[in-house]
Amino acid sequence: MGGIIARLKEATGADAVLIRLWDDAKDAFAYISHRGYPDSYVKGLDRAAPDGAANWVFTSGEPIISPNTAEDTRLRSKRQLEAGFHSCAILPLKTENRVRGLVYLASNQLGYFDEEQSDHLMAIARQMGIALEHRELFDGLKASRDELEKSNRVKDELLSIMTQEMRTPLNVVDGYS
Repeated sequence: MGGIIARLKEATGADAVLIRLWDDAKDAFAYISHRGYPDSYVKGLDRAAPDGAANWVFTSGEPIISPNTAEDTRLRSKRQLEAGFHSCAILPLKTENRVRGLVYLASNQLGYFDEEQSDHLMAIARQMGIALEHRELFDGLKASRDELEKSNRVKDELLSIMTQEMRTPLNVVDGYS
């Protein structure tokens, strides 16, 4: 995941990048990886308000691109500003038209992220969504392969036992004849 973060940081010029994915089992976001965010910011993600910016992006599927975190009313808690970031973008990661995660980008520069970059940033998020979907498909195929290998071993054991069980009575019949 570190390689993806580094490439994302390079492609966008962001000072900080964070990725979170939705965990259906826990019905909550799981922190995945980050670079550039202070630990206090990352630890506070779990305590984020349910009506906060991240949840809005998750439910609406629309990005928040804020050139000025201090003035943006969608960023009510101002945690980005407290961390020293004056411009940010929160992008949805979608697979099959469903938001599966979020990418947080932040810059120390005021006005670094703006609506003019929206197409570029969303193209990056779409590519990441495709990569996420491919990873999920790969994991599913791997699990299916493992299950098939297990079934094949059970079948081989069953055939071995059946062959042995069939030989015993046949040997007795053969001995009588």
